[in-house]
Amino acid sequence: MVLVCTQQSFIFLKPRKTAGTSVEMALEKFCGPPGRTITEATPGLFSEFGIIGHREQKRAGVDKHDLSVWRQHIPAREVRRMVTPAFWDSAARIATVRNPFDRAISLFHWLRYLKDAEPLTDFADTRAAFIEWIHRFETLSDKAVVHVHGVFAPTHIIRFEHLADDFAATCNELGLIDPDPLPITKARPVSADNPTIADYYDTATADLVRRTCGWMFTSGGYDTALSN
Repeated sequence: MVLVCTQQSFIFLKPRKTAGTSVEMALEKFCGPPGRTITEATPGLFSEFGIIGHREQKRAGVDKHDLSVWRQHIPAREVRRMVTPAFWDSAARIATVRNPFDRAISLFHWLRYLKDAEPLTDFADTRAAFIEWIHRFETLSDKAVVHVHGVFAPTHIIRFEHLADDFAATCNELGLIDPDPLPITKARPVSADNPTIADYYDTATADLVRRTCGWMFTSGGYDTALSN
């Protein structure tokens, strides 16, 4: 999903598994008619207040041809193309980020949930499946969501690990008065074995995350050393 707020002049760009749905739901009130009920799943909405992109709770089985052009995780270059150059240049551009090592694990489990995959009850099997998946998954970085022709587009970053504080600071800086509370969305149990982040990785997969997700390490100020 993406948000475009015409009256408060901001755009929300949404990398996957970074608490983006929570932030966009809290900001959505500024992009639609007053009093509108905000739900986790919503169709696209165009109004004088802005644009609210299409959002589903569970995407598996959805025909992509039925989705609004304003959809989840839309690349920044497409957003820039569909708004006026003057608006893009003047608007605040907000994005969420997350420690890339942690994010990759969350994305792995989320995609298994979307596909209704068989539960992995043993962590050794989970780790083996994660390592196999991360080597073949082609869009791990989500770089296109926040870059236009290689240039980092966001002007404001909200970190998953400091969600409430960064969200409040961003709203205060942009003069967004009384945003909706940050909801908890898409939370799923990960493993009964309670592994650490480092437990999932070997040297090759840790290097792969560093290589493909460098923009997120930099923008969020994350340490590239793998730790728990």
